[in-house]
Order: sequence, then C-alpha cells, then structure tokens
Amino acid sequence: WAEATATIERKFQGFRELNQPHNVHKAFAEIIIIHLASKDSVAAEKMYSKACQESEFGTSDDGVACSALLSSYNSGDPEELEKCTKNQMFTFLTTEVAKLVRTIMLSASSAPSTTPVMDIVQQGSLDPLAPTANTDELNEDNLC
Repeated sequence: WAEATATIERKFQGFRELNQPHNVHKAFAEIIIIHLASKDSVAAEKMYSKACQESEFGTSDDGVACSALLSSYNSGDPEELEKCTKNQMFTFLTTEVAKLVRTIMLSASSAPSTTPVMDIVQQGSLDPLAPTANTDELNEDNLC
C-alpha cells in the first residue's frame, strides 16, 4: 500500500503546476481510499486533514464523498458504509481504486461481531468439518 500511495503523491506537484485542482482532489481521495482498504483509518483521517489544509478538498465533491466514507467507516455502520461506497464520485477514480471501495464495504460490513471462527477452531471448541445444521430437521422435501 505504501508504494501505491507514494506513486499517487508524486503526481501532486504536476497537477498543481498544471493548475488542475480537480486531479489533486481525486489523488487525495484515492490515497484516503487506499488507507481505508488497508484498514488504516488513522492514516486516512490524517490524509483527509492534510488534503483540507493544502487545497479546497473539503468542499469538493471528492472531499464530501470521502468525509462521508470516513464517517461511516469510523461509526461501523455497514448500511451507511455501503451507501457511501456507492457514491458516483468513486466511479471517476482509477479502476483499481474504484474496486478498493467495494472491498472497504465488504471488510467492514462482514466483520464478525463475536469471536472469529478461526479463533474458536484454534481453541479446539469447534470442529470446522462438522455439519452445522440440525440433521434431525432435514428431510428430502427441503433439499434442492
């Protein structure tokens, strides 16, 4: 992830010299998304703050979308996070980063609310190969 963010950061100077603030904003958004995809919300928050200080990122469409994404990610609300990841703004980023937005949604919304299964398996209290359905309730009429 560090190499990806460093590559994007190298583009900032060129975008500024060419007077392309919209590309600066997109680059900041991409870095924020990369940090969230790598589950580093602290780095994503720091990049968002830096973006707001160095440009008008906070009032741009990219900034508003990233602000909502960060808020929903930090709140842990999977429904709100899913809604934020569907923001049309993210479709205008590079293809790879647009795909990362979907992984942020999946990783946050599928996070277990209790002990992860692998922890239980390692503790020896669950046989991962044992059937989990109550076989007494199954009959041929209920099978596909």
